[in-house]
Amino acid sequence: MRHSQDGKKITGSDTVKITAYGQDRIEALVTDRKEDGQPQPDIEFVMDRQPESRPAASAPDSQDVTANDYIEFWKPLVGSWKTEFETAGARIEGTSRVRLSRNNRCLVTYAEAEGQPSTQGIEGYDTGTKKWRRVSFDSDGGYGVITVEFTDMKKGKNLEKGVIGKIELTNSTKDGKTSTEADMMACTDFSEHRIVFTGSDGEQAEQHVPVVTLTMERQPERERRARQ
Repeated sequence: MRHSQDGKKITGSDTVKITAYGQDRIEALVTDRKEDGQPQPDIEFVMDRQPESRPAASAPDSQDVTANDYIEFWKPLVGSWKTEFETAGARIEGTSRVRLSRNNRCLVTYAEAEGQPSTQGIEGYDTGTKKWRRVSFDSDGGYGVITVEFTDMKKGKNLEKGVIGKIELTNSTKDGKTSTEADMMACTDFSEHRIVFTGSDGEQAEQHVPVVTLTMERQPERERRARQ
């Protein structure tokens, strides 16, 4: 029984016979059809299998993130800082400067620390890998690359207290020796004048890397000297 569009009840009967059956095609014939006792024409059904079609998944927010979004995320680091590295009971003090490039699409950094070579670097968003990347060179002739992969980067995200993501480092000394390291880095304290990053669960050459803490204390800006 079925109901017509105007609500009328219609009763009927029929006979269904499968005339052909296969994995990708089914054919059926409906005979002896009657509606309210009146004979109706036979009907042939043919069903051909089609590829599965599902609604496209929504693209994650990170697909829409641009270099400008990353620059805005990292802007709180722009300035002059007193730094302190602490790992395995050792503490190293230093200074660093972070500047926004003239094209507003990358950061230029300089860092010094006691007993360590000074480093000059440039950081920016790699549109190919969708990751933040830093390339640096030190005063001893070494070279390093740091790649940051955020776990939840999206438009409008700000640098704040909480997990940032996975950090991968590759360093090469002047004599060609290369080392790699990977760990999770978290921002464990954040304010306008003090930022703390903590790295954990790191591995280097299959050896566990001790927890590393970087504390940054903002310093007064110094005017740049005019070029001679």
